[in-house]
Amino acid sequence: MKVLYGENGKSTLNALSNLASTLTRMSSYPEAEELHLLAIEKKKVVFGADHLETLNSMSFLATTYQNMGKFAKAEKLHRTILEKRKLLFKEDDHFEILESMHNLAGVLSEQNKLEEAEEVFKDLMKKQQNMGDHPMTLVTLNSLGLTLDKNKKHAEAEVIFKKSLKRKRATLVLTIPQL
Repeated sequence: MKVLYGENGKSTLNALSNLASTLTRMSSYPEAEELHLLAIEKKKVVFGADHLETLNSMSFLATTYQNMGKFAKAEKLHRTILEKRKLLFKEDDHFEILESMHNLAGVLSEQNKLEEAEEVFKDLMKKQQNMGDHPMTLVTLNSLGLTLDKNKKHAEAEVIFKKSLKRKRATLVLTIPQL
């Protein structure tokens, strides 16, 4: 691939990121981390530090950090990515921003920073209102319920889970009418 696309070609750098992500899924974290860092450094040079390609690779690295249990590193990276994506995309409800918010809220929840995670998930739900029963919205709703439950706000979590279940059932019936 290097000969055809070049050492720093977009396809070569994406292949590097894809390999690192696969290594993450295989739990080969040190090697995955090393390759993610290499991809990020190369993408910073080729595309710039604030380019979407670079930010996406940073997001993959943050996921690797989460899987490694390095939650503080993952949180810091998710916060940086969110701020840079907000500058890159002016619409407050752009998919890339919503995804970054969800990732940040998830790592906050994993660290038991439950009040802040709840706040981010609720803000995210407001931004996703126009998306209806999009799968991402339903995932956010469920994640909010899990965070509330983890924070011993069981009554609130119950309401959220019932709402999530109702919306998922309605969506499933629309897609598979024989149910």
